[in-house]
Amino acid sequence: MLGYWLFSFCLGFVITGVLFWLPIATMVSRLLLHCADGLHAVSTPGLSDQQREKKLRPAAFGMLAESLLLALVLVGVGVFYAASSMTSATLFDYDLYSFAATLFILLGSIAFVVIIRLLNRSSALTDEDTANYSEIDQALHAVALDNPLVPRTLLWFQCLGRRTPSSLEHPVWVAGLARSGTTLISELLYESEQFRCLTYRDMPFPLSPGLWMGMNRFGSRSADVRERAHRDGMFVSLDSPEALEEVFWRVHCPEYIGRDRLSRHEPSDSHWNRFRDYIDAVLTADRQRPRRYLAKNNNLAVRFDGLLGAIPEATVVVPFRDPIRQAGSLLRQHRHWCKRHGEDVFSKRYMTWLVHHEFGSDHRPYDLRLPAKTMDPAPPYSPPDSVLWFELTHWVEQWIEVYRYLFENGNDRVLFVNYESLCSDPSPTLQSLFTKLDIDLPESTLQGHEARIKKFKPRESDTAVEISTGIREEAIDLYEQMTRSLATSTAAPRS
Repeated sequence: MLGYWLFSFCLGFVITGVLFWLPIATMVSRLLLHCADGLHAVSTPGLSDQQREKKLRPAAFGMLAESLLLALVLVGVGVFYAASSMTSATLFDYDLYSFAATLFILLGSIAFVVIIRLLNRSSALTDEDTANYSEIDQALHAVALDNPLVPRTLLWFQCLGRRTPSSLEHPVWVAGLARSGTTLISELLYESEQFRCLTYRDMPFPLSPGLWMGMNRFGSRSADVRERAHRDGMFVSLDSPEALEEVFWRVHCPEYIGRDRLSRHEPSDSHWNRFRDYIDAVLTADRQRPRRYLAKNNNLAVRFDGLLGAIPEATVVVPFRDPIRQAGSLLRQHRHWCKRHGEDVFSKRYMTWLVHHEFGSDHRPYDLRLPAKTMDPAPPYSPPDSVLWFELTHWVEQWIEVYRYLFENGNDRVLFVNYESLCSDPSPTLQSLFTKLDIDLPESTLQGHEARIKKFKPRESDTAVEISTGIREEAIDLYEQMTRSLATSTAAPRS
């Protein structure tokens, strides 16, 4: 009897190993990608019947081919199992269709999986690790994010039966041009445990956090900390806040996303109501966190005044930084991500799905002059390797474009934070910010934050770099205006 059980155990181990080493993952990922292509062809508006058929045909043939291959593999496993059962009956006078055999086959399969997990104890992935995503991971992200129909439908299910909340509990957005400290401030606020925020763990279904969290509960991934791919000394984990809410706007009203720019846009009242539904879904997805919403979103500039009008309970925290230093940091990141996107195409697609166009080979500058629907026809398209984007002047101009708009359109619910002051003297800056947001900041926590922040020393401005005439002066003048406004600010804490 012991030999029979051992035979069953080894059979489960061997079958699981064979399935593991066969290209099952590749076949499944290709099947998912063909499904995503088919959905995209069916749901994309504006396509003629001929164009739709041209896209559908290869997707349909691909789904058929991969399905047949998977079926062939399963038939092969079935034949192998039947042959093993006959062998067992010959050797031990018992076939493999008993409860005991099934139990030991299952134990053998579990043993193989456990051994593989122990031999491959790699850290959990964040969006910074896209080069290490498996084919299944990449295919799942493509299905979940590439076609707007999928996240829209999942959000509909998520919000089914809900009432649009009439008010929100003082939500907070952290927004500004990238490389200004938005990630650092978002993390400090989130660590106060006063907020619920979208994190890397909500990927690849950021529009259905409740459904995804329920599915993920039994396979919770570890939250190992690692330096993000920016290579800037910021460390993140699956539980770190991330800018994911922009997916909502991309799939509901994408007209602001041009092929060469991000334009200002004015969402309708129905879109703002749907956005409130989405915020409520995020808040109720994790009942262990408080019902106060926090979001990091550098693209908030494109709907800045709209948000202040549509969500009067909102506060927007806007960190800003010396324009020449920030432009230099943006330029370094642009070079870094252009190189990375050339080596890892999936990382480029990932950033495009999340509307992260701040830098890299899919960089799309901000153009906040007029709403998207009233813009003049687009100028000639600038290719991804545009020479201008590798000059400091372009990034200083982007600094002026974003911060002038935010500064001129802000009100008492917009809290500007000087990054240089935060790094050089963290305590008063943090105390002021947390007080205005009605967040308690214990002395021990403040000391920990201060020690952490002082590690970030802004680089000195490179005054030797040539910048177009007048641009440097305009940027520095705006920076000084914003800094002076902080000294005269009398914004009080919320009541």
